[in-house]
Amino acid sequence: MQPKETPHILVIDDEANIRRFLQKLLEKEGYQVTTVDSGESFLPHIAEQEYDLAFVDLQMKQVSGLEVIKALHEHWPQTVVIILTGHGTLETAVTALDYNAHNYLFKPCDINTLRQSVAAGLKKRYKTQTPPTNISTTTIYNNILHLNHSENQLIYKHQHLQLTANDYKLLLYLLENKNRIVPLTELVNNVEGFKINIDGSISNTRRRLTRLITKLSQIDLPNLIQLHPDQEAYSLILPNSK
Repeated sequence: MQPKETPHILVIDDEANIRRFLQKLLEKEGYQVTTVDSGESFLPHIAEQEYDLAFVDLQMKQVSGLEVIKALHEHWPQTVVIILTGHGTLETAVTALDYNAHNYLFKPCDINTLRQSVAAGLKKRYKTQTPPTNISTTTIYNNILHLNHSENQLIYKHQHLQLTANDYKLLLYLLENKNRIVPLTELVNNVEGFKINIDGSISNTRRRLTRLITKLSQIDLPNLIQLHPDQEAYSLILPNSK
């Protein structure tokens, strides 16, 4: 099957903030997005529209996420399903995989992981290496800072900086929260994709940020990320485009 010009993604979640977050993120990436607030709202209309990929919350009232996944599998077996949930067990994960679930992600989940899961899911859907032509893998900030998402690469004034996947996630999160002081604990929660329960997580993220700041100095961006030691926090200020 050849990819559509614009893939259509469904989001079913009873949390309004999650629906808004995913819609904003996915539309920014160039996808068409439909959001639904519950399984019972979606099921009566399931036959009306086929979706390329669906995010389904596992824990919803009345009609559960597993019921929605089963129904999707029966009506539209080609639709790729990604489960995004704050609650789950091995049993529910196995059941979901039996019904063609592509991935099983826990809230909170970092943005780069979501992007990668969607890209892999659509590749599975179309069984092709060629992405839809209108989906950009590059984001430009302030007309001067370029991020190549497919290569984990930062480009500034024709200088290329290759980053590890983890360093790239940190940079991306700070860019998306630019001009705001971000606590270290927030970075760990959102970038690592799990809530803090090990002191080592904080230490590891702190070391990675120190390493990232050193790397940025190699392309004349030593002050892109600022440390606020009194608050155990960081901020990112974009350079002037001139």
